[in-house]
Amino acid sequence: GDKSTVLYAVMSVNIWKEFGFSIFLFLAGLQTIPKEFYEAARVDGAGPWRNLWSITLPLLKEVNIVVVILAVNQAFLVFDLIYVMTSGGPYHASEVLATYMYSRAFTSGRMGYGTAIAEVLFVIVFIVTLIQLRVTRAGKSEH
Repeated sequence: GDKSTVLYAVMSVNIWKEFGFSIFLFLAGLQTIPKEFYEAARVDGAGPWRNLWSITLPLLKEVNIVVVILAVNQAFLVFDLIYVMTSGGPYHASEVLATYMYSRAFTSGRMGYGTAIAEVLFVIVFIVTLIQLRVTRAGKSEH
């Protein structure tokens, strides 16, 4: 009921909801790293921190990119959690573009306005995804 804490409550539940899938992706990525890399590093005298920084993190770069893209897109498209927890309230403090679109289209009966908001939301998510992909491709070309 407090507008100063409602976003923190929704964010913590959303993080908890998405955390499992992200961990699943990282676990799958970790299982693709060949054990021989760690064995060779151990022979060369590398410790656990050196293994993390020199082997694990660089080889999980693509998984990290996928997780970040999915998390950012999900943050823009979050609707269900906010609608179930707060319906955009109190006093519109937790209203995001998706809940605003829903309330305009279905509560107010302004379908055209709701469709326009949906198109703007699509363009925003599309542009953010393109930027993320371009940044990650630039990072790949440096190496």
